[in-house]
This record gives sequence, C-alpha cells and structure tokens, in this order.
Amino acid sequence: GPRGMLADDTAAQAKSLKIVEKHRGVLTLARAELTSQSHLMTSQVDKLTSQEAELKKLAADLGEERARRAAGADEVAALRNEVTSANKALDGKVAELERARQAKRGCW
Repeated sequence: GPRGMLADDTAAQAKSLKIVEKHRGVLTLARAELTSQSHLMTSQVDKLTSQEAELKKLAADLGEERARRAAGADEVAALRNEVTSANKALDGKVAELERARQAKRGCW
C-alpha cells in the first residue's frame, strides 16, 4: 500500500542523492583539474612573455652591434682612402725628388 510506495520513493530519492553526490565529486575534481591547468598555462604565458622580452633585448643589442660595425666599416673605409691619398702624395714627392736628382745630374 501507501507505505510500500513511500519506501520506494525514499529509496529512489536516496539513489538520486547518491548520483548527485557522485556528480558533485566528479565536478569538483574537474574544477580542480581546470584550475591547475589554468595555473600551468598562466606560468607558461609568463615564461613566454619573459622569453619574448629577452629576445627583444637580444635583437636590440644585435642592432646596436650592427650599427657599431657599420660605423667601424665606414671608419676603416675613410682611413683606407686617407692612406691611398697619402700614398699617392708620397709617390708624387718621390717622383718629384727623382726628377730633381735627374736634373742635378744633367747639370754636372
């Protein structure tokens, strides 16, 4: 009778509660897993951000080094031009001296 239906109802409710508790446990575990994955991703993002900063600094250093080398190359080129024109001037003096010597010899 009614008592049997009540017992069945109570048993069904208890079963439902067990299922709800089980699901709650699963959800709690899933939430914990997601939280830890979120922390992991956050720390990976932080790592990548600092690596990006390091790379930017390296790129800037490389740019400066390139600029220094270019300036050095310009200096070397300028010095080479100076040396070349100094050599030409020397050659001109030597030729002049040689002509003077020839002219003196011609006088004797």
